[in-house]
This record gives sequence, C-alpha cells and structure tokens, in this order.
Amino acid sequence: GVFNTLILFWFPLLMINSNVFLLVFDFASVFALMPDDIQLELYKLPRRLMLPVMLLAFLVGTSVLYVLWQMTDIIISNESAFLKLERRRQDWQRHHLLQNLG
Repeated sequence: GVFNTLILFWFPLLMINSNVFLLVFDFASVFALMPDDIQLELYKLPRRLMLPVMLLAFLVGTSVLYVLWQMTDIIISNESAFLKLERRRQDWQRHHLLQNLG
C-alpha cells in the first residue's frame, strides 16, 4: 500500500540527505576524509568559495549513495526464495482446485 512506498522510497531518501547534510555542513568533516595534500588546498580556498565546494561535496555524496542504494535495491529482491516458492505452490494448488471444480 501507501506505507510500502513511504518506507521503500521516501524514508531512505530522507535518511541519505540528512546524514550527508550533517556530514558536509554541520560537522564539516568531509575534508577529514580526503588526503592531506587535498585538505591543505581546500583550506587555502577563499571563504566565498567554501559554500560552493560544500554544496558540490553534498551533491556528489548524495548521488553516490543514491546510485548504491538503487543498485542494492535491484540486486537484493524484496521476496525471499521461500516466499516465491510458496506462492508458486499456492498458484498451482489453486489452478488444480479450480480445474477440478469445472
């Protein structure tokens, strides 16, 4: 129903955006993840360029996580093998039951 869409699509988007936003803007720890020579170059940037750099880091981070999330969603099925087998068995049983009735 509606809640499956909410849980499977909107909640992960909210989670990814909020976590990357905290990482980039609130904690300013994106620079700590980069090598030392790149860190030094980033700290030398003028103050007016820091916001665009942080926005770019936010967009890149969220894009990478969105792609990983979608790939994982495609690779890992929502139904287990047992559930698929059980549904096939019930369909077969229903088919034979209705065939014998008519």
